[in-house]
Amino acid sequence: MVRDNVPPSLPQDIQKQARGPSVPKKLSIGIVTSTFPFGFGEEFLRAELIALTKLGCDLTLIPAAPRSKRNTHQDLNVEVVRLAVLGLRTFYQAVKGFRSNVQGATRAVRLILQARSNFRTKLKNLALLPTGLAVADELSKRQVDHIHAYWLTGPSTVALIASQVTGITWSFTAHSGDIFLEQNLITEKTVLAKFGRVISSIAKREILRQSSSARADRLEVIHLGVAVSKRASSLDSQTGAHQIRLLCPAYFELCKGHGYLFAALRRLADTGVDFHCVLAGDGPLRSQLVGQIKALRLGRFVSMVGMIPHETLLDQLHSGAYDVVVLASIDLEGIPVSLIEAMAAGIPCVATRTGAIAELIDSSCGILLEQRDPYAMSEAIAALASDAALRKEIGERARQRVTASFDAGDSARALLKLITSKETQYST
Repeated sequence: MVRDNVPPSLPQDIQKQARGPSVPKKLSIGIVTSTFPFGFGEEFLRAELIALTKLGCDLTLIPAAPRSKRNTHQDLNVEVVRLAVLGLRTFYQAVKGFRSNVQGATRAVRLILQARSNFRTKLKNLALLPTGLAVADELSKRQVDHIHAYWLTGPSTVALIASQVTGITWSFTAHSGDIFLEQNLITEKTVLAKFGRVISSIAKREILRQSSSARADRLEVIHLGVAVSKRASSLDSQTGAHQIRLLCPAYFELCKGHGYLFAALRRLADTGVDFHCVLAGDGPLRSQLVGQIKALRLGRFVSMVGMIPHETLLDQLHSGAYDVVVLASIDLEGIPVSLIEAMAAGIPCVATRTGAIAELIDSSCGILLEQRDPYAMSEAIAALASDAALRKEIGERARQRVTASFDAGDSARALLKLITSKETQYST
């Protein structure tokens, strides 16, 4: 925030002389994440954050709940502040934040307690209260112009608290599960934020359904983007039969539908398709998935490689390590960045029609199937396995689709336009 000591009653030409030469000030944005950059799981934010810095923004990253002490993205040109949940430093700065505006802090507590949310959500928000107050102190010292929170859950609770204390405008990016599953102060956040950015049209409709107070014109659909490279994947040009290399980059949880993928892979194996599938990821269902692979006798067809570092995975996609990327998601899904990144590399994708995936993939640039249909998935993979020209054609259209609508540079510019808009935020 720019603070001038020149009396505003002076004529503008005199004010300009009193200030001295005009020096443009970079826009300073406080970014509240969930864990990034202290832990894995939000690597998809990286491309957009880099794009914002290239647009001239000074970014200060503060995760609401850092998982580790190691910054895994030290190469980013951003300031990083680590405030451990319920840590001593956090409490110290929380006291300072509280004292700076007791009325605003009290208002934030009242919002949490009076909200129509379940007991568990209220406890979670109260646990984040010290972090929110500490963030208020930190961002006020840094004279931040705006606060943006990724996720409509804990990070936006922290941003809301900090905004109530500092008076700094704030906004959020809403994804999928943070809207459909947790429902954390959605009405309050959509009313108090300067704007809400949603990554898909289906996410916007759900917020409007849940909150009668939300205004459609303050919710903007801006897709998450990726760094679009001019180089496509080095896909093979073989026309004869060869082993098809599949990648499934997905967290090991129920909604990713690994069981349906395994059923499709078993059918592929039974019909003589030569393939190998790499499972990149980890999660609570790991031991269960190991058991399913063993029970279906897929051991020689499937490899579980754990979490692949993001940059390594991108290099693999562009170097031609995989022929097809496949996701068998069920019930709930946003627009998986893993699919966007594969398509940006020119790799054809097979995915299910769930959540907002249809906003990314259609019949011209990928293969979209109904959920829970292993037969259709095996047929789609088999068709791609037998036709290198088809893979190349779909992959090129996929790359064009991402270049046109999912470029991180474009999404950052759209987000920045909303942040710098002169429209006032909702009243408090």
